Amino acid sequence: MKYNLDFSFAWSRDQHLMAACKGKSVLHIGACDSPYTERKLKEGLLLHTKLASVTDSLLGIDIDEASINYLSSQGITDVRLFDMNKMGELDFTPDIIILGEAIEHFVNFASVFENIKRIMQPHTRLFISTPNAYFINNFKNSLFGYESNHPEHTTAFTPRTLEYMLNVNGLTVDQRVATFLDRKKERWGRRMKKHSLSKFPFLCETLLYSCQRSA
Repeated sequence: MKYNLDFSFAWSRDQHLMAACKGKSVLHIGACDSPYTERKLKEGLLLHTKLASVTDSLLGIDIDEASINYLSSQGITDVRLFDMNKMGELDFTPDIIILGEAIEHFVNFASVFENIKRIMQPHTRLFISTPNAYFINNFKNSLFGYESNHPEHTTAFTPRTLEYMLNVNGLTVDQRVATFLDRKKERWGRRMKKHSLSKFPFLCETLLYSCQRSA
């Protein structure tokens, strides 16, 4: 079957999320962005610190104790060691939940979303971002006989398979954004690629979907 999905385009995943989270209560799952915590913090690329500059209240949770301790040593104390399987015990009511670049690491998607839905109110929006399997660089790499990927990814999502996975887990997508992750230096070639792919969202680097609990 053929599927036509409507996308908007955002130059930066982080800027889009910051705009959506301004003045909101936000739960950030996987806030350490391990194993890149120290490098991203030093380069100003850690999403959690960007969110802290715009949110009304912010709580990060993660299971990487070493990275949490490192952030604490740098004055970032709003990231807590917490197991997602105990989400129902979390004393925090978010307007927005962010699960960024994490779902592709999981195996049991049903368990992940059942836990997240435990703290979702009718108004709560879940933002989930993940690498796009159709990213144009992936096709280029395949021509040279290799794949560029994180060694711990368990799956790769296309626009349609991501939507279906969310739907079957009781979530309704209300916005689809084709976007890119931030880099320390935005070189000329990357800026040109973003400009070109703004017309072809299915080939962008990152999928960013907003969804709510299904009625």
